[in-house]
Amino acid sequence: MKIAFCRDRPGRGGAATAARRLGEGLEKLGHDIHWIFFTAPQLNAENVRDVTRGHLMWTKGIRYVVRRSPLLAYYRQYTYSIVLDEIRRFDADFCSLHNILWSIWGHDLVEQIQQICPVVWTLHDMWSFTGRCPYPTRCDRYKTVCNEFCPTADRPPVLKPSEIEPAFRHKMKVIQESKRLMAVAPSHWIADRAREGAWRGKPVVTLHHGIPPSEEVSIQEKARLRNELQIPQERTVVMTVISSITSEDKGGPILEEMSRLLNEDDDFIWYWFVGDVPDSFRLPPQVVLHGAVPYPQLQQYFRAADFQLHPAVSEALGNVIAEGLWNETPTVAFNVGGIPDMVV
Repeated sequence: MKIAFCRDRPGRGGAATAARRLGEGLEKLGHDIHWIFFTAPQLNAENVRDVTRGHLMWTKGIRYVVRRSPLLAYYRQYTYSIVLDEIRRFDADFCSLHNILWSIWGHDLVEQIQQICPVVWTLHDMWSFTGRCPYPTRCDRYKTVCNEFCPTADRPPVLKPSEIEPAFRHKMKVIQESKRLMAVAPSHWIADRAREGAWRGKPVVTLHHGIPPSEEVSIQEKARLRNELQIPQERTVVMTVISSITSEDKGGPILEEMSRLLNEDDDFIWYWFVGDVPDSFRLPPQVVLHGAVPYPQLQQYFRAADFQLHPAVSEALGNVIAEGLWNETPTVAFNVGGIPDMVV
C-alpha cells in the first residue's frame, strides 16, 4: 500500500515523534511511505518532499511577513498545488494527515486532497475542531461555536478575534461535508472531545501511539546503567521530559514553581529533559538539566530512574508517559486529557 504522510514540519515533539514512528512501523510491514512537509530544510531523502524548499526559507521573520501579506492566499494555494501534485505522482492509496497548524495550511487542503484519495487525520490535539487553539483548557465553546470571546486568543496560534468564528465554521463545514475523511485519536479522551464537536457523527477511532520495542528491565541492568550514567546507586532518581519550560499546556510553569519549593537538603536527583530553559533560570542543586535528547539516550535514563514526574495539564496522550511505562518506569501525572488511558 502507498501512504502519503502529510504534516507541517518534522521535529522532536510528541506529535512529530508519533508520526515518524507510525511511518517507520508501516515501512517495516512492507508499505511504501512518502513524506510531504510544509517545511523540512534539514531532511534530504528520496521519499521526502519539502514544499517550501527552493523558494522560501520558513524562518520566524518570513512567517511574520507572509501571514500578513495580501498575497498569502495565492501562496497558500501554490503550496497546495505542490502537495496535490506530489500525492498524484506518488499514486497514494490514502493520505495520513498529521499536524498542519504550524504552517499556512488549513482545512481547504484536506478538502482538496480528498478529491485524489481518502484522508486519515491523526488528532494529535484539538486544533482540527476548534476555532484556533490546540487545547482549549476549560473552554468548551468547540461543542457549539468558537468566537471572539475565546479565552485564550492571545496564545499561539493567534487569530484576530473577528476571524475565530469564521475559521471554526469553515472547519466544521469541511469535516461534516467530507465523504472520504476519518479521524484517528491517540486516546479515548480526545476521541470523545472530537465527537462532541465538529467530528460529531463522523468516523473517529482510537488508536494509541506505538513505542519502539525494548528488552525487559532487570535490577542488574538498572545498576549497570546508573554506573554508566554516573548516578549514585543509593539516590532516588526522578525525571521529567517536556518540550519547553514556557509551555503552559506541558506544565512548564508548574515545573518551575515546584523547583522553587525544593529545599537544599532534599536528597534526590531530578533530571530535566526540558527545552527553552533560559540561562538566567536558577536551577536548584537537585536538578540536572539535559535539554532534548534522542529517544535511545532517553531510554537509558528511563531505565535508571525510580519514577517519572509529568507536569502537563493538557495532553492528548503523552508519548513520554507511554515511553516511561514501556521501560518500566512508574509515572506520576495529572488526571487530565488522555493521560488516564495510561496512568490510573
